[in-house]
Amino acid sequence: MKRKSFAAILSVGILSGCVTQTDLISQGNYEKLGYYDGLNGSTSLTEPQFNHLIDSAKGKPVTTAFVDYQTGYVQGRDQYCTTEHLFALGEQGKVNWGVCEYRREQDGLYLLNWQRGFERFGKEPNL
Repeated sequence: MKRKSFAAILSVGILSGCVTQTDLISQGNYEKLGYYDGLNGSTSLTEPQFNHLIDSAKGKPVTTAFVDYQTGYVQGRDQYCTTEHLFALGEQGKVNWGVCEYRREQDGLYLLNWQRGFERFGKEPNL
């Protein structure tokens, strides 16, 4: 009996930690919404897409909503586009870096790690 109630309490605790897109919109937490989009490697929403999403979810109106979303998105995208992630893209033989394309212009570690991964894939990189 004690095990069942412990498992029930544990599962409720885990589930309550989940935050949905709808929750973030209803709370007006647009920076965190953008952060999660970036962290997942999603493409950033355009302002019209963002406004449509907020309107359809009856989101809390905030003057700086889209700017907040973009700020969070950049932070999340930077967490997603690590040297380790680019190494993995190289290992998969991918030459398109997707949302991480901006890293190609930054210091050499990103390109170097991608090249190392690409060499493991067994192909010569075409830059």
